[in-house]
Amino acid sequence: MPGGVAIILCYLVFIALVAGFLFLLVPRLSSDVARLGKEAPVLLKTINEEWTPEIARWLEKRFPSLA
Repeated sequence: MPGGVAIILCYLVFIALVAGFLFLLVPRLSSDVARLGKEAPVLLKTINEEWTPEIARWLEKRFPSLA
């Protein structure tokens, strides 16, 4: 096989692999982003109401000068 044809074939195989990977990845990524958008308000509420006060108490306990 001549060198030029081999190089073109390598490029075509690489492009096909990238396209196949994206074809498999994009639908999954899209559904994950949509789910994250639906769950974001609950996550933010949990962070603000539960985790932030706990972290603040922990920091004040460990570093009294912050209180």
